Amino acid sequence: MKNLLNTITYGNSFELIHQIDDHSIDLILTDPPYFLNSSGGFKGKEWDSSKSLLDVETTNKIEYGTLTKKQAREEYLNAVENYFIHMTNVLLPKLKVDGTLIIFNRKHNLDTINNVLQKDTFTLEEWQRFPLSNQQSEPNSRWYTTYLEWKKTNPNTKIHKRDWSEYALIASNMTKSNPEKIAQIPQYWDDNLNSDNQYYATSPYKSKTIFYEKSNHVSPKPISLWADLIKRFTNPNDIVLDIYSGSGTTAMVAEDLNRQYIAFEYEQEQVERSLDRLKKFKENMPHSVFPFKN
Repeated sequence: MKNLLNTITYGNSFELIHQIDDHSIDLILTDPPYFLNSSGGFKGKEWDSSKSLLDVETTNKIEYGTLTKKQAREEYLNAVENYFIHMTNVLLPKLKVDGTLIIFNRKHNLDTINNVLQKDTFTLEEWQRFPLSNQQSEPNSRWYTTYLEWKKTNPNTKIHKRDWSEYALIASNMTKSNPEKIAQIPQYWDDNLNSDNQYYATSPYKSKTIFYEKSNHVSPKPISLWADLIKRFTNPNDIVLDIYSGSGTTAMVAEDLNRQYIAFEYEQEQVERSLDRLKKFKENMPHSVFPFKN
C-alpha cells in the first residue's frame, strides 16, 4: 500500500484497490464516470465508451439490431446499476469505521449507491447498543447519508438543464459512535447551502484558479469545492482516496492541505498530464497557496 501513497497511479481501479489495506482510508472522495448514454440507438463515440459495461453477447445483439431500442436501453441501464453496486461493495471495506464516503454523479446512480448503503444494517446485538434502538426496534443502516446538490454558476448551455446541477452522496459510518464526524454533515449544509437548498461553487468553466487551464479534463471539479470537502471531513495526515483521479484535483488539494492521498486513473495520458500538473504545482507554488486553513 505504501507504494500507492501520495502519487497518481495508472491502472484499473478495481484491481489496484486490492492493494489498499482494509479500514485504512479516512475519506473516499471521487467522481466516477456518469455513463451519459442517452442516444437510443447507442451510436458513435458515446456508445463506444459505454459498451464496455456489457457482455459480448449483449453488445452484439445491440449492434446487430437483435434487440429493440427499449430492450437495449434496459440492458444498458441494468449494466450501469450493477457497475455502481460493484463499485460500492469494493470501496466500503477500505474505509475506516468512522470514515466518510463522498461520491459525485448523476442522481439516479447515487440512488443505487445509497440503496447498497441502506442494506448494510446493524446486527441485532449491535443495534441494541445503539442509541437509536430506543426509538425503533428494527436495526437501521450503519450509514448516515445525505445528498449535496452542486449547482453550476455558469453551466454549458449546450447540455440539458437537468445536467446543470451535479450531485454528491455523502455517507458516514455510524458503527463507531462519532457524533462530531456525523455532525459535520448538517453543519456543512448550514455553512454552504442557500435557501433553495443548492450549493453554489465556482464552475470549472469560469474558474480563474491557476493550473485549471492546464487540467485538460472534460469535467474538472473546482479546487474550492474539493478543498472545502477535504478540509471539512478530514484532519492533517489523514488518507484521502480517489479512484477516478481525472485531472488530479484531489492530489493537488491533498498536497496543499497536508493530507495523504491515493489516486487511481485508467487513462495513461491523463495520468501523465496530472503528474506534470502536480509537479509544477509543488515546484512553483508555495504551500497554502489556496485560502483554506486547517
